Amino acid sequence: MKTFETPTVFISACIEFESCRYDGEKISDEYIQRLIPFVKVIRTCPELAIGMGAPRDAVRLVQRKGESLKLLSTNKGNDFTEPMQEYTSKYTDKLLDKEIDGFIMKAKSPTCGVNSVKIYQNIGKAHVVSAKNPGLFGGKIMEKFPNTPIETERRLSNFNIRNRFLTEIFTLAE
Repeated sequence: MKTFETPTVFISACIEFESCRYDGEKISDEYIQRLIPFVKVIRTCPELAIGMGAPRDAVRLVQRKGESLKLLSTNKGNDFTEPMQEYTSKYTDKLLDKEIDGFIMKAKSPTCGVNSVKIYQNIGKAHVVSAKNPGLFGGKIMEKFPNTPIETERRLSNFNIRNRFLTEIFTLAE
């Protein structure tokens, strides 16, 4: 029987590993649970890494008229943009030294999301400007790893997407 190389996969820490979400919870996912024994996992929670606790106020991406995109707490408007950008840049540079075969990111996260993050006009009850954007950390992953498979835990619930992702990561590892 053929043995396969073990792929190295980055997984957002809030999926199956750490209770680091804004509500102090972690995400449980059947497919990620089944995948973990067959891959080498690298993980982080960028929000915890910059000193945001868990539980904490939720954060969101905000783009006010005439201003740049910011990562702000939803209720108080605390600005986490600069520390997140600094952490993201340093951490993703370190990841370039590792042979990563795939990424599984947290869907809709203003930090880790890759294609479904909402951008709001302001904090509090504000209108959504756009809903199909990358988060600050996820966007940098996409930029620095353009040829590496990147998915979210939600998209992996689709059989065809999951099958393609698994084929890609095991092929890259080989």
